Amino acid sequence: MPKTYKLLENVPTIYQSEGKFDLALADLRTMSDISSTRDFFFARRLFGKSHPISMHGSYQAEDIIYIPDTPRIILIVDRRYSPILKDPKGVAKPNRKGLHYHISSDEALSLMKIAKENPEEAIESGVLLVPIDKIPCKFLPIDDMISYEISLSKFTKHPVPRFLIRDQAEQSAKFLGENRIKSVPFYIYPVYYVKAQKQPFANKLWIDRLDKSSGFDGYNSSLGIYSWICGVNNLPSQSEEALENLVQRV
Repeated sequence: MPKTYKLLENVPTIYQSEGKFDLALADLRTMSDISSTRDFFFARRLFGKSHPISMHGSYQAEDIIYIPDTPRIILIVDRRYSPILKDPKGVAKPNRKGLHYHISSDEALSLMKIAKENPEEAIESGVLLVPIDKIPCKFLPIDDMISYEISLSKFTKHPVPRFLIRDQAEQSAKFLGENRIKSVPFYIYPVYYVKAQKQPFANKLWIDRLDKSSGFDGYNSSLGIYSWICGVNNLPSQSEEALENLVQRV
């Protein structure tokens, strides 16, 4: 059974499971479902910096899609279109061998067709198109991984956090700033690496622990070895004012 974290009655409850991704997800789904990045960031604000949800990283509902034919574009898909959530057992086996979880070219093309570059439109379509050459942030090459540093001053208007954290982007930026974070890294594979692959592949999005700036990690691919995942129940889909009142209550 998942671990349970609760502050008060009738407020969000966090359920947490760990282990190989397919098994951890099955365990979590006995009580909840894997959190979206939006709900995960809200839960961090609600439970605080010293809670396990802030002190651990966690996989999220969203996937990062890499396509060799268009290596300068990545897609971020929400749970509606996550190839990994549709096939959690299928992703574990190749990841255990250090391999990627491949998707078909037809599936990649279908996602590309509905992808939107504007984050507001992407929230509706379920797929954000990110031309990496246009990402408004600082670029840092790190071995065979690329880190794009998203400044907190641009956080609320940046397409990646705007799509992932949605209406919680502004308050999440304040929370990060209060914890002495000045920028949030976005880790992805470099163009030359994606271009060299034979098929499109999907990675599950990982959000780093708070003391690692809550980085967006589209590079991590250890689902077949170990996963830490959360579900957030009883989170009201209400106005920002109502959500802030909930934060103040606890």
